[in-house]
Amino acid sequence: MVTQRADVVRNERSILDAAARVLADQPAAGMGEIAAEAGLGRATVYRHFPTREALIEGLRREAFDAVAEVIAAIAATPPEGRVRRLCEELVAVGARWRIVFGKPLDERYAEEVRARFDRPICELLAQAQTRGELDGDLPTATILVVLGGAITAIVTEIAAGRMPVAAGQRLLVRALFSGFGAARAGGG
Repeated sequence: MVTQRADVVRNERSILDAAARVLADQPAAGMGEIAAEAGLGRATVYRHFPTREALIEGLRREAFDAVAEVIAAIAATPPEGRVRRLCEELVAVGARWRIVFGKPLDERYAEEVRARFDRPICELLAQAQTRGELDGDLPTATILVVLGGAITAIVTEIAAGRMPVAAGQRLLVRALFSGFGAARAGGG
């Protein structure tokens, strides 16, 4: 196993963090602006990410890893309220990585998203159905599709500056439980 020098790892982390902040607010920002935000020279940024596309790909990897971490962390918590926490955390991650999640995902990544996220999220939804938090008559895949679409729409609004993160979190929780809560079961 090859280990990277600490400064290389630190610089890459600084670049990705700076890019997430800068591009979240200024999607057209250039590599120079990202380098300045990271406190590094442009040459250093280009050594790590030779193109803007490579940088965006690095952000996508980071964003997907963040989603996976959120799902795993929530799955390890007590079952009551997991879906509520999942909604809140996914909106927060989406807002942080809105350069990736503030628009529909490129079809190239659809299979990766399905493989990494669909099964564990459906498991959390199924557990909520079993506990009576969500309507048990609906397929979890249906709830997942609506949840994904709602997250994308909310993060798009956050990215456009039309909605604060906290309002997006509340909206997603309310929409999910109003639309798919157990109280809706059989009620049409």
